[in-house]
This record gives sequence, structure tokens and C-alpha cells, in this order.
Amino acid sequence: DKVLYMYGGSKGTKWFSDVQALDVTTCQWQKLEMKGVAPSRAYHTCSFFRKEGLVFGGIFPEPDPEPDGSSNDLYIFSLSEQNWYKPVVTGDLPCPRSGHSAARLGHHLFILGGWDYPSFFDDLFVLDLELMDFKKAAVTGTGPCARTWHSMTVLPDRRLLVYGGYSGDVALNDAFILDTENMAWSSVRSDAPLVMLPARVGHSVTASPEAEDGSSQLLVCGGGDNDGKFFS
Repeated sequence: DKVLYMYGGSKGTKWFSDVQALDVTTCQWQKLEMKGVAPSRAYHTCSFFRKEGLVFGGIFPEPDPEPDGSSNDLYIFSLSEQNWYKPVVTGDLPCPRSGHSAARLGHHLFILGGWDYPSFFDDLFVLDLELMDFKKAAVTGTGPCARTWHSMTVLPDRRLLVYGGYSGDVALNDAFILDTENMAWSSVRSDAPLVMLPARVGHSVTASPEAEDGSSQLLVCGGGDNDGKFFS
């Protein structure tokens, strides 16, 4: 389907729990009517597997004067059944967090980092979407430091690219690649074009389809430097 789905978010004191669908052919938006109880979330992740949207973590509104809380819940909305449900998950559940990243490879969902004030995380979890079982990943090599508002992008050959984000002190422009076959991290060279871009948070990175020669291009869009400057 040539459809882009958008769920949730917040603006000021207003919170959203709706699912919107954009037909990229006609550029027409449609609000999907879903049964069940939809959570209100912002700074969450939403990944797709077998026509279902998997919403993990994020912040949710607390009654005043309490601050917004972080979540480690997994909710699913089914496009075929047009309903929300909360699955039973087992294993090493990540602690509550927001501003993390998530990427799906096959039937595995990878979740990295994020924060729950005042703590920043560098841990990596893998959710088996067939067993609905979480495991904290055992990795080798030098991986990314604790961060939030970074990006994680699927590359060819079952690799994941982590770029940028915020460490709690500064915006970052470093990049790391995880080989998911052997769960080994490697850092991207400091003279690589991606790493030479201005440090940024809250951006997106998309990889183009793999070309015949095996190459793939990266599209980096937006973000800010967490000091008042925004990129377009």
C-alpha cells in the first residue's frame, strides 16, 4: 500500500491518540476509526509488522500538577481488524522511556536508548514479534553512548545505522552500525559525509532501496541542535 500512517503526538497541553492515513498517491489524509482504547502518547515509536502498528514507550499525560510520565507499554493497532489491543509480552522488558528509536528487521523489533528524566539510556532490546518476548541484547564492539532523540535506520545486509541525538549535555553527530547477524557495533569514520553534518536531534534518516551494485543512499531530514537552531 502506498499509505503513510501517523499516530499520536502532543502540542502544548493537547494530546492525541488518533491514527491518520496519508495516501501518498492522492495526497489525501483520512482519519481511521479504530475500536478499542487508544493510548495517548508522544515521543514514542511506531513500527509495522504484518499490517499492524506497534507503538512502544513514549510519554503520556499525568493529571496536574504531576509531570508527564514515561511508558514501557506495547500497544498494537490492527489495520485489518480496525482495533487497538495490548498484547501480553514476556522476557526482559525495557524500563519506561521516551525519545528512543525502534527498527524492525524480519520478525525482530530493535529498541535503542531514550530517556526517562534524569536518566539517559544506551541499552538495546530485541522483541521477537512471533513469540512476543523481549531480550536485552548482548553486543560487542564500541556502540553509541547513552542518547535520546536519535535515529535508527535499516540498511542492506541486516544492518542498523544509529545517528545523532542528544546525550544530556550536547547534540551529537556521530554514527554507528550494528551488524545484527553477529550483534557487533562499529563506528562510522569521522570523515564520512554523514558524520560531517552539523550535530542534530529529532531528525529522520531514510535509506533508499538498494541499487543493483548494492549501494544505498541516505536521506537526512530536519532536526535541530538543541540550542535554538533548526534544520530544513
